[in-house]
Amino acid sequence: METIFNSSSGGRSLKAVQIVQNLPLWLKYQNEVKRLRDKLGKQPAVQLLWHGTRNTDPAIIYEGEDGLDMRYGGEGCMWGKAVYFAVNASYSVGYSFPTPNGSR
Repeated sequence: METIFNSSSGGRSLKAVQIVQNLPLWLKYQNEVKRLRDKLGKQPAVQLLWHGTRNTDPAIIYEGEDGLDMRYGGEGCMWGKAVYFAVNASYSVGYSFPTPNGSR
């Protein structure tokens, strides 16, 4: 994960990596990947995408039943209220939630 982040972070570096999973949503995702694999006869393409949450504590998002919820999205986004993801970590870093000591 660190190598992938560093390769697209625009020079930013990680202080720590913490994987947080909502188990029911992760199991739904795994079931969908299996369903697609069975339907297509091959492993579906999966891509790692980045998401930053500037004003919403990430715990609110990952502890919810629905996961990423556009109701928490800001109104000031270019294409309207939605949940946005980026291929490059450098874009999402600008939307990162501050840590308790104020760093991002």
